[in-house]
Amino acid sequence: MKWNAFDAGVAGLVLPSWLEMNFAGSPVWAWLGLLVALPLVVVVARFAGGVACSMVQRRTEQSRVKKLVLTARKPAQIGIATALFHLVRSPLPLAPALGGFLHYCELAIGTIACLWLIVRFIAWGSGHVARALDRSGRSHAKAVIPLLQKVLQSAVVLFGVVFLLQNLGI
Repeated sequence: MKWNAFDAGVAGLVLPSWLEMNFAGSPVWAWLGLLVALPLVVVVARFAGGVACSMVQRRTEQSRVKKLVLTARKPAQIGIATALFHLVRSPLPLAPALGGFLHYCELAIGTIACLWLIVRFIAWGSGHVARALDRSGRSHAKAVIPLLQKVLQSAVVLFGVVFLLQNLGI
């Protein structure tokens, strides 16, 4: 049995009877908790991304680090929000079907965020390699970089889709 943080014996809370009613196998207060948690974790993740970007922009002179953080910001925010949502919803007494559905949603969103992050890193890295080749005087070798970038991104997306479908049981 899951530990219930809102159990009257643990927290000393007495909830109104309408909050303890079940809706689709879960108490109403758990549904309300999900509704409050979703925008809250999004705001926290966006705040964390903004703080990271402002810290890097203030304290770093190197443009590579700034570009790397800016490249990773949006996918990382989605990953952070997904992880926080999982942490918030885990102690809630949800119906097994709803818990399983939310687990698969978290898995899908987390996988998509990781894929997006890897694809953005590939694009960032290929731009960095192209600039390094220009500086070294081998700009003719730069012509193959877009092809390698597309091949790597396609492979990452293909493996990611296979991973996602396999974990979703499709």
